[in-house]
Amino acid sequence: GRKLVLKWSMIIITIATITSALSPNKWVFIGARSVTGACIGTNINCIICYATEFSESKDRLIGMTMFNIVAASSYALLYFIAWLMLNSIGWRWFIIVMSLPLIPALALTFLLPGSPRYFLVSGQDDKVVQSVRFMAKLNKKHLPSDLKLSCSRKEDLGSYSVIFGPQHKRSTVTLSVLYFCSVFLTFAFILYQPLIIKNGCSSAPRNQSTRTCSILTQEELIKLAISTAPFAVGNILATVSAAFLGRRLSLRISSFIFIFVIAALFLCMNSTVTVFLVSAANFFGGFINALLWIIFPETFSTNIRTTATGFINSVGKIGGVLGTGSVSVFYYMDPNIVTGLLFTASVLGFVMTLIYNRETKDVVMKDT
Repeated sequence: GRKLVLKWSMIIITIATITSALSPNKWVFIGARSVTGACIGTNINCIICYATEFSESKDRLIGMTMFNIVAASSYALLYFIAWLMLNSIGWRWFIIVMSLPLIPALALTFLLPGSPRYFLVSGQDDKVVQSVRFMAKLNKKHLPSDLKLSCSRKEDLGSYSVIFGPQHKRSTVTLSVLYFCSVFLTFAFILYQPLIIKNGCSSAPRNQSTRTCSILTQEELIKLAISTAPFAVGNILATVSAAFLGRRLSLRISSFIFIFVIAALFLCMNSTVTVFLVSAANFFGGFINALLWIIFPETFSTNIRTTATGFINSVGKIGGVLGTGSVSVFYYMDPNIVTGLLFTASVLGFVMTLIYNRETKDVVMKDT
């Protein structure tokens, strides 16, 4: 069930975050942050499925919009908060301060209702109506007193044979590769962005000694904050574009422009140009990411949504690992190698948008 997984992953995140802030050495820190990352990956699937399970198809765009705006805003605020306090309080206290939202988040997981669909297929009929009535009351909706809900006990909760079946295979594969490229670019930029703002992105080979940790100055932190803010703006405008132009066309146009933004990184010659190009990359990265998280739950029906989004998200996070790893390895050889990999990922992502052939705007699927 979604609630149980979400609740325990939040508890583990809280413990792991405190452990990382108090870690006596780098290995404890790396281990604690790895556990945190694994649980965040779990949370994303649960939260997306929660948000869509309790909303009708026609309202799903609004729910995903709110999710994307909140997630993108927190990412954009990170460097502003770092600019305000990181160098004055140190990284340990900074982790603790940034983890304060975990307190209300953890409390809210205990207040969430369970998944009605999970209760149905697992035979917990007494909890089904209770869960639906809770959400109806929360949203000030009226339900009939004799409400009864049912679904086939034989129905699959979402197997890989379904998402790779004739109906969904093309969507699953293209969206997985597209999200792989998107997360590769996003995670690579998380590491690449502070490196090129601090050290530049000229083609001159880097001294390996620069691999050692160095403190970002206040000026560099504010540049990072300014160049990250467009990520949130891109999320907001993606929703507007999805509503008016449709999901598929918006995805194709933004992915096409993104190619040229990444290619321009080959030409960044000074600090001002670098900040501008990184800002543009963050804008289109946020734009594309928001569109994808609108498309995912609209593409797959409730019974396979968790499996489909889980698989796609897993493939995407592999891209994230490769993205940050590529920056770590190749930046110190030549930043242009990193830019070349980013360019390749952006081109592949655009090709996938041409292959992806579904438009989910105003489409109401059976069993959504």
